[in-house]
Amino acid sequence: MRSSDAPTGRLRTSAVSGAVVALCGVVLAAFAAQAGRTLSLVVACVQVAAGVWILVDNGRELRRRAARDR
Repeated sequence: MRSSDAPTGRLRTSAVSGAVVALCGVVLAAFAAQAGRTLSLVVACVQVAAGVWILVDNGRELRRRAARDR
């Protein structure tokens, strides 16, 4: 990989990490809802929101770079 591609590679890695964070948050939210734990459910929902935010933000930047490189 060329050094000029490194930032894009890091964005892709971060987007995958955001997806994993969001997925884990969904699983935790399901367990918290099943157990009736309100605080745990709120924390899991915040985790899902953070993961989605990472995905959207990095996806937007990757699309911008792809459009610029054309």
